[in-house]
Amino acid sequence: MSIDWRRYIECLDHSNLNASERYVYNPLAVPLGGLCLKIGATPNAITAFWGLLMFLASVGFYFGDYVLSILCGIAWVIAYALDCTDGPVARYTGLKSPRGDYLDGVNHRVTYPMLMFFIGYSVFASGGRPIFGYEFDPIAYLILGTAAGIAMVLIIDLTNIYNRLMPDAAIDGNDGSLGVEGKRFAGRKGIAALFMLNPAAFTNMIVLIPIFAALDRLDLFIIFYGIVYPAGALSRYVMYLKKLPKPM
Repeated sequence: MSIDWRRYIECLDHSNLNASERYVYNPLAVPLGGLCLKIGATPNAITAFWGLLMFLASVGFYFGDYVLSILCGIAWVIAYALDCTDGPVARYTGLKSPRGDYLDGVNHRVTYPMLMFFIGYSVFASGGRPIFGYEFDPIAYLILGTAAGIAMVLIIDLTNIYNRLMPDAAIDGNDGSLGVEGKRFAGRKGIAALFMLNPAAFTNMIVLIPIFAALDRLDLFIIFYGIVYPAGALSRYVMYLKKLPKPM
């Protein structure tokens, strides 16, 4: 199959990109998309595959093996690059369908909590390590991992709930924190640029997984996100609550 690379690249998402999307996922989506087009993979098949890859890579953290954890982190990066590939392939081939969006949404709501739980479990099983001379109770890592995973789903679905209640003022949740919270700073280039590097953005967080795994400090990873994501979910909850009309 001959590929019109210029047209395919135009099919990539170019709006509200975080640093990882701009410099990691989109560049990876070019060769991955070319491969998928050459082998005839449908967009929905790509979506199902990256969902399975995220599932397996999440479970891989259960074993607490150093090398396996790095590989699982890399697998998550590749899986998310494929997540950034299925849409362009769908637009390029004209095979975009609601079923793809449905599969995408289910994938994330299943695999995000699994990722955080199993990373938390791996640190819990190892007993953790002292941080600045302080030793956390290992059960705290399980709690933080569970809390982070639940909060990630809430961060996604709070926007969906708000849009269902306020369709005339709907917010595109697919733009992530850069397109939701970042809109407050749309006219302030310096702060908007910092949002691109926001480590709490799901896309940026995924790139950090193999880095923390390679440093053998997944304990710091789960502590950070076990605090940041629940706080982010609470912040988004309050933000949307303030936007809703008060009872007359």
